[in-house]
Amino acid sequence: MKKAFYYCWIISLLVIVHAGCKSQTEQTKIAGQKDTNVQVIKQENANELYNLGMRYANGDGVEKDMAKAMEWYRKAAEQGNAEAQYKLGCHYFDGEGVSEDLSKAAEWWSKAAAQGNAESQGYLGMFYKIGLGGLPKDMPKAVEWWRKAAEQGDVRSQFELGTCYFNGEGIEKNMTEATKWWGKAAEQGDAMAQYELGVCYASGEGVEMNMQKAIELCQKSAEQGYAAAQYNLGMRYLRGRGVEQDMPKAVSWFQKAAEQGVVDAQFNLGLCYANGAGVEKNMSKAMEWWRKCADQGDAAAQFYLGICYENGEGAEKDMAKAIEWYRKAAEKGLPEAIKRLQELKP
Repeated sequence: MKKAFYYCWIISLLVIVHAGCKSQTEQTKIAGQKDTNVQVIKQENANELYNLGMRYANGDGVEKDMAKAMEWYRKAAEQGNAEAQYKLGCHYFDGEGVSEDLSKAAEWWSKAAAQGNAESQGYLGMFYKIGLGGLPKDMPKAVEWWRKAAEQGDVRSQFELGTCYFNGEGIEKNMTEATKWWGKAAEQGDAMAQYELGVCYASGEGVEMNMQKAIELCQKSAEQGYAAAQYNLGMRYLRGRGVEQDMPKAVSWFQKAAEQGVVDAQFNLGLCYANGAGVEKNMSKAMEWWRKCADQGDAAAQFYLGICYENGEGAEKDMAKAIEWYRKAAEKGLPEAIKRLQELKP
């Protein structure tokens, strides 16, 4: 009887102990669930705070107020919201709603970048390239961040990474990799990448030479307003390289690039007006574009202005001005200008 009672007592004790263990396990699970729930709630709260900041920034249902937007962005950022951290970085960079502070921009972008925010990673790459916001100039570090962003599809980072491979900056030069990353950026419509990739197809660097692709990419870039591509197309139509020679088209593309301040485009556009090539001859117009070009320090344009003033073409004859422009060109070492000044000496 005593033995039976003893066994019953042992079994009861084991049941109690097991029950206690189970209860402890359940408590651990519940505690874990609580931690997870707290994190979810915090994240939801951070998202709400960020959304509130966006509303104040955009005037969505509330009066636009950048100071309040910054206040809510900061609260969300401090709770770990990557988008809010990115926005704070942008505002400190632009000085919008807060005093410009590149160090704080770098600080917040670093936090967002560590969470995988591609835009912040791209900006950090640029800061490391230049050495801004208290960060050292470090091209390998810039490449590291651009790669992270590029792999997420950030178009600017794809272009910058391609450029690093092209120049061998921060990484070993590799034209295949350069064209690969420019290709990815070009597919997303990046005008600079389209132009650089087009140049590679024209020369056969990093890709098999393909003039048709070169022209297509250059055209796409030029149509987006990229000045270098516009000038490139102008030269192609001028010389008939890869396209049929077409002087009016050459003039059209030179005009677009010239209006954006491209010196060579301004000079060639002046030549077209001076010679009546692709456009009606107009020496006043020629001088107008040469002057824009000359004001940027182009010696050839300065020399041509001297000729115009000496001969009274496109402007009233004025030897003092002619000599002035010849002298500017001569100071830059242009042989023709030096020779002409010597010839004009009494």
